[in-house]
Amino acid sequence: MDSRNRKHIPPFYCPIQLEVHPAGDEINQRAIDWMAHQGFCENPATSAKLADANVGGFIARLFPDSSESTVEAITKFHLWGFAFDDEIERMAADRLTDAVDMHGDLMRILDAPHSTVQAASPYTRAFREISQTFRKIATPGVWRRWIDSNRAFALGVIWGCVYRHNRTIPSPDHVTTIRALDAGGGSYATDLVEIASGFELQDNVRERKEVHALIDMTAVLLAWDNDIYSYAVEIDKHVEEINLVTSLAHHWSLDGQAAIIQAMNMRNQVMWCYERVRGKYPVTDDGILERYLMSLDKLIRGHLDWALERTRRYSSEQLEAPSLTLTEKNPPCLSELNQPVGFSTLRWWWDLL
Repeated sequence: MDSRNRKHIPPFYCPIQLEVHPAGDEINQRAIDWMAHQGFCENPATSAKLADANVGGFIARLFPDSSESTVEAITKFHLWGFAFDDEIERMAADRLTDAVDMHGDLMRILDAPHSTVQAASPYTRAFREISQTFRKIATPGVWRRWIDSNRAFALGVIWGCVYRHNRTIPSPDHVTTIRALDAGGGSYATDLVEIASGFELQDNVRERKEVHALIDMTAVLLAWDNDIYSYAVEIDKHVEEINLVTSLAHHWSLDGQAAIIQAMNMRNQVMWCYERVRGKYPVTDDGILERYLMSLDKLIRGHLDWALERTRRYSSEQLEAPSLTLTEKNPPCLSELNQPVGFSTLRWWWDLL
């Protein structure tokens, strides 16, 4: 990308303070050692890239207030998830049924933990260990919700695999729906909040319209942010079909830079909407709902800080990634942020304002 045009890309707008768990580095090394022991990532180059990803630093930013043992368990889950995601992306093009079967096997482990499905597979052995750890930590209600979020994640990944297999690019509205599932915003983020923090948000509270919207916005922000900063490396790996930037470029006839700018403006509109709906619940640090919503804040900011500053996972070997920055202050185009994103799947958020 021409460096003369980089300044035109708006910054990520995120008026949330960063917090970091102090044991992130030590946890990261223990998780890497665990990965080597489990043997689910035997390719030396891939293993080295995962070690370089600083997954422990990622989880230290998502869940800065959790116990060290819980952060370590979640770090192992994400390290496993990154390796598994890379494997599924490679399989999708020419081994679609194998990719579908692998997700079916994982769901069988959650639905019937005493079954011996794929007992010899390093991936399923590691997943079984992770799920057993989470089951010990979670309340029964939180555990059931996490199983459901994994089912939704599997649906999103399989949906994405079909598009990749057919080399088809979904519309921006559809890619938003897919990515909210496929990016793991539930099983890897919002539905881990209660496991990470040791509480349970009751269903009647969770399903309040404003609370539901904040959870939904968090999942979309995590997905869109990932799409923006992973765009270059996904092109490099030829797995860019399920990406908001790719979809905007293809369906709205934009070049790469214009599509990134459009995607950034849209995510900043969602961040603005999140901030306004979030304002309906002033920060009091009192009660389970407030703790949950504060955790959503930390997911959004921690995810950005790690991706922009603390990992090499999204570094492309062949393509120069766009220069992306973050601002906690209102961006110059703030006056335009109060407009709703014109996707049918998202419009209801602005109805709450």
